[in-house]
Amino acid sequence: MAGIEELESKILKAVGEAEKGLSKLQMDLGVVAKKLKEPSVDQAKALAAMKKVYAFMGKYTAVTKIQSSKVFDQLSPKAQAKVVWMDKVMAELLKQADQLKQAQKESKWDPDKKKPMLLKVLKQRVREAPQMPRGVGTLVKTIEKGKDLGGFDGASIGFLPMAIMLWMIWDTITRALKSKPR
Repeated sequence: MAGIEELESKILKAVGEAEKGLSKLQMDLGVVAKKLKEPSVDQAKALAAMKKVYAFMGKYTAVTKIQSSKVFDQLSPKAQAKVVWMDKVMAELLKQADQLKQAQKESKWDPDKKKPMLLKVLKQRVREAPQMPRGVGTLVKTIEKGKDLGGFDGASIGFLPMAIMLWMIWDTITRALKSKPR
């Protein structure tokens, strides 16, 4: 039994480190995500945030493999709950990380030439989000109508799908940290 207790301690430590990494990622993404409606968010900051998402995923994916191991059933209910929670968070982040990679490709589109496709993508991203920051839907409608965007240039418009995905990842992390098992 001492072996299981030691192993459980290591597992809880790994989940705790992943949780701390998740909190740090939330803070890093918050800088970019909270400025979604402003033209001041540049692509360099977004790309740096994207790299942090992928670095987090690469570093802590191993924690989720515990759930499918032989040892999982021998863990205490508290440890099992934490592993299941982390697995659920990582699964959601993995799905969104794939969408983020696609959004990065979309950010390279020329907004003048691919405006209909860009609008379709923006509307889809806004629909997928559980809750968008105020003004994003209005911003998309303004782009659709072709009106002046008050500071947004063409590059910023093309970058919006990526910014929306970063915001969705930030929102997912925020909700996950609030629902973590104690």
